[in-house]
Amino acid sequence: MDKVPKANRRWRVAHAERWATRMSRVFKHIAILVALAAPTAIFAADAWDSFIGTWVYESPGVDERDERLEFDRVNDAVIAVYFGMEFGGERSPYYTAARVNELSLDVNGRISFIIPPRKLFGERPATFDQAEAILGYGFTGSELKMRGRLEGETLVLQCSSEQNVCPRAEMGFRREIPR
Repeated sequence: MDKVPKANRRWRVAHAERWATRMSRVFKHIAILVALAAPTAIFAADAWDSFIGTWVYESPGVDERDERLEFDRVNDAVIAVYFGMEFGGERSPYYTAARVNELSLDVNGRISFIIPPRKLFGERPATFDQAEAILGYGFTGSELKMRGRLEGETLVLQCSSEQNVCPRAEMGFRREIPR
């Protein structure tokens, strides 16, 4: 049996009731803050609209379709696929395709993602589904970490990798206009 004196038990009960009242006020305030934050969540969903579509790398002298990003909305999620080129070996150049990982957009409009090791192809796949079906020549074995933001009409991304294999340290992509 509880050996706490009756007076202490009464104090604990009274204290617990006051604490519960205070906590209910705190929870009410938390609910109000969550309700006020809801428009921010809606804004975040709408912020992705600026990225949805195909973006091509702007580089003079290079086929603009060789490096591209495709952002798409699937249900409530945004996915992205990176198509690129790799040079080296007997059959160079190789074309690559990979679905990006850890895609995120912060409240300041900065986007970041990781391009995982990519499958190598002898010819450019038109879509990611086609790339998945093609037997490749191997994999790149390296990740590319991309961070950046929209600057006017250009998606400017900084690339980094542990193996120092980024196509460029900074890459500017422009939105492809559908034909």
